[in-house]
Amino acid sequence: MDHSTLHSWCTPTRIYASIGASSQLAQLVAGRNVLVVVDQRLRRQNTLVNETLHACAPDLVVECNPEDDGLERVLSLAVLLKTFRNPWVVAIGGGSVMDVAKAGILLHRAPELATLLRRGGPLFCGQFGALPMIAIPTTTGTAAEVSAVAVLRSQGRTTMLISPARPAFALLDPRLIDGLTVNQRLAGLLEPISRALVPAIAGKSLMLQDNLTTAILDTLLALGETLTLPMINDVSERMQWNLTASLASAQTHIGFLSLGRPPALHVLWPYATEIMAATGATKSSVLARLIPAWFDGIRNDLLPPAFGTRERVEEVMSGGMPALERVSAWCNKIDLGSIPMFNPEAVVDEVRRTWQASGLFLQDVAEADGLRLLELSFRKQLA
Repeated sequence: MDHSTLHSWCTPTRIYASIGASSQLAQLVAGRNVLVVVDQRLRRQNTLVNETLHACAPDLVVECNPEDDGLERVLSLAVLLKTFRNPWVVAIGGGSVMDVAKAGILLHRAPELATLLRRGGPLFCGQFGALPMIAIPTTTGTAAEVSAVAVLRSQGRTTMLISPARPAFALLDPRLIDGLTVNQRLAGLLEPISRALVPAIAGKSLMLQDNLTTAILDTLLALGETLTLPMINDVSERMQWNLTASLASAQTHIGFLSLGRPPALHVLWPYATEIMAATGATKSSVLARLIPAWFDGIRNDLLPPAFGTRERVEEVMSGGMPALERVSAWCNKIDLGSIPMFNPEAVVDEVRRTWQASGLFLQDVAEADGLRLLELSFRKQLA
């Protein structure tokens, strides 16, 4: 890899992706009023994060603990932004940190959102264009740096704030995610895999879109298989792994319609979100349980067509076999941690109250179908 070359394109987010991409920050913030939102733990432990902060010379640094109440952090950030003239926000951290930054800017622009953010489920904001924000991810998988979505958790509920506006810039520097463990890398692959695969199976065939989906899936699965090889211990190869993972993940979010299909076709997302809210489990661990059960449910005609059909499973191929079968087998091989006990009826009720009530997600899906999916996913746990 050429360390001196920076590749960039617009989505409207302009992406800088290479080893050393974070060095662009000083130039991008020159002459601007800058507020930095940074992961508290990373600021204390990662010397490269501190070097990046130093180069930025911000007017104010706000530290975030990703486990804190996301909504309260957003409200606080919106208040702080009022004290600046034409402020820019630099977000350094994982998806939750970048989501707080995005939502804080949107709330600063549209204060009327404040009363709506506590209700949970999907919430639309009619802001367009590029947000005055520079996103520097330190994880792979969420693609929050280029997505139109900000996910906020507060008091056991999750709100998905959706806006056509995205960060103006994203700096994908593989050095900043080099501290991830193998399990964290595996976890980071689950969400982009689901973003590519689930809408494809739940949707209809589109001209050549299945090819694009499976090309990205093949890359993501190859990244997962590579984690067991000695090459991951070589610095140069590891940097390439990091960059490829970031780019493949971003590709699943670059368009507002992920890979040509509406985000609402991600039929597992509402259930995964509410299980996370109820248990505190990670998104990846929940998806790793839901995907194999989803496959079994479709294969055995236990789920309605809104979840996908056997025909679509057979049409979307990867590595010479149905892509969903391949991903399901992969999920069964990885261990991303246990999930605490939860009440499936309460989860399904919250999905109905917020996600289905929006008219966007899970149309024509009965509560009994949601319960069946959860029973297939957690049958041993719920027995």
